[in-house]
Amino acid sequence: MKGQKEINKPSGLGKQPLQPKNKNLRSFILWLLIMMGFIYLYRMGNQALEGPPRKLSYTEFYQMVSQNKETGAIKSAIKSEGVIEGKLSTEKKYIVNVPTEDEALIAVLRENVQDFYIKSTRYVF
Repeated sequence: MKGQKEINKPSGLGKQPLQPKNKNLRSFILWLLIMMGFIYLYRMGNQALEGPPRKLSYTEFYQMVSQNKETGAIKSAIKSEGVIEGKLSTEKKYIVNVPTEDEALIAVLRENVQDFYIKSTRYVF
């Protein structure tokens, strides 16, 4: 009789112990999710402390840049395609939408902002 029970028992439904490869993969995925969670919390914490960046109009920004040698209101500026981001002297971040090809603004930025650079968005392979 015992032999007959084994024949009728469906295969693959019994509990099998986890194979080491499967267990390692699950551990790796678990640690990866934990690390991603910590990175997310860290970034959200920094953003909450700094607050959202101040949005400046083009006119306001141009006036600030023109007078920056005297006032020192703009600490840094990074230009990427259509946007300039940076920090004010108060350590608050700002963002400005600008025309992509504004040579006059770039010249004034180079002259009046010590920490200014252009971030390339084109990749060469």
